[in-house]
Amino acid sequence: MIHGFKPLRYSDAAGSLQNLVSQPYDKIPPDEKARLEDASPHNVVRLIRGETSPDDTQWYAGVRPRVEAWLKEGVLVQDETPSLYAYRQRFTAPDGTVHTRTGVTGVFDLAHEDKVLHHERTHGRAKIDRLRLLEASEIHFGQIFLVRHEGPSLPVADLPDFESAPIVKDRDGAEHSFQRIENPDLVQGLEEAFASSGFVIADGHHRFTVATQYAKDHPACAGKQQVMVTVVDVDDPGLVVLPTHRLLSGLPTERTMGIL
Repeated sequence: MIHGFKPLRYSDAAGSLQNLVSQPYDKIPPDEKARLEDASPHNVVRLIRGETSPDDTQWYAGVRPRVEAWLKEGVLVQDETPSLYAYRQRFTAPDGTVHTRTGVTGVFDLAHEDKVLHHERTHGRAKIDRLRLLEASEIHFGQIFLVRHEGPSLPVADLPDFESAPIVKDRDGAEHSFQRIENPDLVQGLEEAFASSGFVIADGHHRFTVATQYAKDHPACAGKQQVMVTVVDVDDPGLVVLPTHRLLSGLPTERTMGIL
């Protein structure tokens, strides 16, 4: 269900990872997009975030040629053999407590989409945007964040210790580390554990929905039947769910107060 793959990744020639990574595409306002583009000509924002309109077909069409150019320049490289990857994030919650969560990154076989629970309504405009990017590039640029809620706990203690992995700190102060899992027995054990698992989408509803539709639109292409995911166990001590606060404006005062 979830197995190893050969990802594209930045090489050392690309420069500091600090200047190459970004928040997810839907968390990047225009001023932040400009800052990231200024940070590096190879920042991933140039691949995941166009202008605000899904009608900007020229931008979508230019993404794959840009990736191919970066591969030719040696900015991007592809691992020669497939594997799973360990991911660690250390962050400070609003109450000041520090949390560390550990996950495993691989590709999910979309034939098993019924094993993934959704809890969020998706919106047409965002889905059109991501589908146009996927159709034009044929590349998944980010992971779906899945919470694993069935099966024995993942052997987190057996994962790489991240000592040789670079640490990237984002603007919110969170630290991110990513490490290839070299032990083939551990990779096999993880793949077998995932085979009997169920999952909940923590983040990435629009991209998962689009990936599923894209797979159905291209049934003859094996590479289009999967999507990149990062899985965290539901009992991971660093799995903290925080609320999203929203402010509504323009509501009729009298009616609103009556409801309250």
